[in-house]
Amino acid sequence: MPPALHGKAVRRAAHGGRLFFLLALVLTFMMPRAHANDVQVELRTFDAQDNPRGRSISCVVVNNSSRQISAWKGYGSGKGKQNQLLSRYMHFPMGLYRRPAAPLTRVTIAPGTSETLFTLSLEDIFFLNMPQSRGAWLWGWAGSPPRGAPPVSPIHGQGGLGWQIRRAESATVAAEVEVDGQRIKSPPLELRFEKPQFEEVKALVRFVTAHVVPPDKEARFYEIRMSVVKAIEGTLTTEEHTMTLPAETAEGLMREAGAQLDKSGSRYTFASTPLRLTFARVQTASTGSTQLILTGYAKG
Repeated sequence: MPPALHGKAVRRAAHGGRLFFLLALVLTFMMPRAHANDVQVELRTFDAQDNPRGRSISCVVVNNSSRQISAWKGYGSGKGKQNQLLSRYMHFPMGLYRRPAAPLTRVTIAPGTSETLFTLSLEDIFFLNMPQSRGAWLWGWAGSPPRGAPPVSPIHGQGGLGWQIRRAESATVAAEVEVDGQRIKSPPLELRFEKPQFEEVKALVRFVTAHVVPPDKEARFYEIRMSVVKAIEGTLTTEEHTMTLPAETAEGLMREAGAQLDKSGSRYTFASTPLRLTFARVQTASTGSTQLILTGYAKG
């Protein structure tokens, strides 16, 4: 190609490139922009109508965009973790898990509408009801191991004796859900709880017998009968001379008391070793009845 024609071709190409760039720029400004608040995830709390003392927490997705979006409805998706309640405990995030995991369903949320993805009872997920067993719900580390055993919940310290009454007055949680394949987190929400009121009871006792309560699929318990040698603080009622404890607590306590399996192979008897037990007597919110919680023990 002659030099003159080559120069004209280059100038035409450059002019065409500028026109394409300007056209793309105009189209960009004409198209609606995507804003950060197009899709919002919110945590909301409310009082349960059928239980004046019960509170629940809901995760709501608000679609402020001009298009429909897709999300998962429900809680407990197992390994997928499409919907999750998270809390920061110390320096590590904790996640709420449901067992067994429940299936989730896909929902479509139209523009300008909202959808509640899940609603959970605060009494259930934070173990506020004293007799409640830790079966359906558990809190675990959301990050990678290794790490020590997780706390019972974000308002409780580590597990062990008396975890039911040793709890904080607040916890901060956030929801993380999957919308159109993207992970979106809600702003943090602080939850506040009343600290349980209790009466402390101390007694010097001897264990008489113990046996395993028929186990369920998740845990094993022992029923222990004892006699009071001396009341130190407060008084144990006749009904409170029998207590039921989870295996991880009962077996260590029984060893301290000199447990021996009898000839039947189903019942334990004990040496005459006295134990000094400390209890918290609390009133359960759901029934108004009292419950005795073991908070500490030592050889007498």
